[in-house]
This record gives sequence, C-alpha cells and structure tokens, in this order.
Amino acid sequence: MLGTSFAFWTPKRLLKRLPRSVFGDRPEESFEKLMLCSTVVLTAMGCFWPFVNSFFLMITSVPVAAILISDVVRCRDPLARVVVYRCLVFWLAAVAVWLSDRFACGLWRRLALPGGHWLWHLVSALSAYQSIVYFVYRDAVVRSAAKDGARPAVTVRLWPSDRWRALGVAYVALDETKSGPAEMNGNAGEERCKNC
Repeated sequence: MLGTSFAFWTPKRLLKRLPRSVFGDRPEESFEKLMLCSTVVLTAMGCFWPFVNSFFLMITSVPVAAILISDVVRCRDPLARVVVYRCLVFWLAAVAVWLSDRFACGLWRRLALPGGHWLWHLVSALSAYQSIVYFVYRDAVVRSAAKDGARPAVTVRLWPSDRWRALGVAYVALDETKSGPAEMNGNAGEERCKNC
C-alpha cells in the first residue's frame, strides 16, 4: 500500500529530478518501477525479519512528511492546510510513541504501564487517514487544473462542521456547482494549480 501511494501521489515536480532511463523512458515510469521493486523486496524481507519491516515503515514515512511540508507552503485552501497540520502532528506523535515503545519498553513494564504499541497503531492510523484525505484532494485539484485551468470541483470539509478544526473528521467533498475532476493531462495541472 505504501509503495502504491508513493507511485501515485508523489508530486511530478519532484519526479522531474530523477534520471530519465533508470527503468523506463520517463521519470514517472522509472519511479513507479523503483517503488514496485523496493516494495516487493522489502515486503519479502519483512516476512522473514519483522524487525526490518518496522524500521522500513518508519523510515518511509519521512519522505511523506517532507512532501506534506513542501505542499502546505503552496496550498491556499485553509481546511486542506488544517488536514496537513493535523497529519503532521499525528505523525510526530506516532514517531514519539514508536521510539518510546522501542527503546523504553523495559521502563514501561517496570512501572506497570501498558506498552505503547496500541497507541502507535492509533496515532499512525489517524495520521494515515489525514494524509489520504489530503492527497486525494490534491490529486483532484491537479486533475482539474490539467483540464483547462478550471477551479477544482472538490473541497476539503470537516464533519460535523467546518468550524470543528481541531476535532472534525476531514473528508473530500464534491462541489456540486462545478463539473467533476478532469482527466490527467501531463504536468500541466501541477504547474497551473492555484490551490496546491
């Protein structure tokens, strides 16, 4: 799942820096094939050495956080920015809990406190949900801009109300006054996108 997410949602502006012929003609093809190969190899290693899998998953979350940080600077939608900030806060909490569980497990046991593994699952799931909402929104915005520079037909909303910025559940909503997202047309969407 993580490799697929990288292959689909890594911004094209970052892929332009890759060499042209690592695995294919275009940098996007090279990156997708690199993600496929690394995902297969690291998943196989994770089956035999779960320790490797846990470190791999935490290390691969760093580029996702970097992409989110670089995107939040460009994003003009205030609710999308809230989603990115919440994602980063949950991610930092997940990293702190993971490190605490990894390196201070003996201390927590001596103090008769439950381990933090369950808490890591909770905060990392919250972070993953926020990142998926943001990347779906961003993908729809880029596709809309690629069509004809139109404003996006989607928006980030919070349930039960947009005023619940700290506690509202984020989701991507279709704007019924506009047409749906356009088909992807090269890099034009990212270059002309005004919201991301």
